[in-house]
Parts: sequence; C-alpha cells; structure tokens
Amino acid sequence: MPFDEPWQAEVQALAVLLLDWPDVSGKTDYLELLDALERAVVERGLTSADELTGLRAAWDRAAHRTPHGEPIELTDADFA
Repeated sequence: MPFDEPWQAEVQALAVLLLDWPDVSGKTDYLELLDALERAVVERGLTSADELTGLRAAWDRAAHRTPHGEPIELTDADFA
C-alpha cells in the first residue's frame, strides 16, 4: 500500500509487529492502521485510552506552535 510520508509506513510496520496480519492487511490507509494499533496497545494493557488522548493532545499543542517545516518537539508545557 503506498503512503505519502515515511512515518505512515512506520505505522504499518508497527501494526504488523503488534497485530495479526489479517487485522493489518485489510486496512486501506495509515489512519485505519493507527486506530488498530491504538486499540491493540490498550487491549494489551500497555497504556490506557486516557493516556493516548493526553499524548494526542500534547502533540497537537506542540504541532500548532511549531513553525511549518520545523521539527515538532514536545515540552512539559504541552502536557499541561
């Protein structure tokens, strides 16, 4: 499956490692793969849905304050 960005292929690779191949092979884009990955890590007790929500919010805050083309870096303030 073609991806627009290298990190999207990395999401697929992680999904293949954590999920059964049939769960991954039917996914059509990286968002579906990411959703499957998030469900898998919560079901396996590796993290909680609340923790994932907090991490997603922190990344969103960091992304919005980062100038286009610059690397996104998380700070303690992003988790507040």
